[in-house]
Amino acid sequence: MEDMHTSLDDDDLVVNPNEREITLVSSDYHSFSIKSRVLKLSRMLHVAFEADGGQSHSVQINVSGNVLGLIVHYLQMCDGNPPPRILCPLQGTCMSDNTVISNVNWINLICPEGIPFHLASEEQKECLFSLLEASNYLGVDSLMELVAAKIACMHKLMSMDDCETVLQQHNPDALKDIRTQVSKRIKDLREKHKAKTSA
Repeated sequence: MEDMHTSLDDDDLVVNPNEREITLVSSDYHSFSIKSRVLKLSRMLHVAFEADGGQSHSVQINVSGNVLGLIVHYLQMCDGNPPPRILCPLQGTCMSDNTVISNVNWINLICPEGIPFHLASEEQKECLFSLLEASNYLGVDSLMELVAAKIACMHKLMSMDDCETVLQQHNPDALKDIRTQVSKRIKDLREKHKAKTSA
């Protein structure tokens, strides 16, 4: 996704001039400056920084520049303070029903509210799954929860017909297996009900 992170506004980010700045370098050699304080939301980055007594000035990350830029922006937005946990099961299909407004506004910049998963662009889907993978890799649990909740809400907006259409397009064998299992389950339930009523 080309330069998507540049569309995110950095004006409201909270920074402390007394904090040390660390440079994160992506796999495609894009560099991002970040305050050392906010690294604690990422287990991997925090450990990498603390391993040498906080003397590191640069850390190479095996994540693309576009995705790393989004993660850096998320970490700076949180300013070292993890947002409240997203509870399961999710409530409704809106992110605003499940998390704080700062999270909602951030994730909806990637894919606006109300778009079912099958109607999202390939670019939006790729960005979400890349973020999910990268947040898991970097140990940013709050971001992983946020992205997973967004994907789940998008799937909840899909009707059964939408789900069948997607399966038919991408995995018709899986759709056939699901239909077979549902038919078998219905048959079993009917037989149990018949046996119970005739007893």
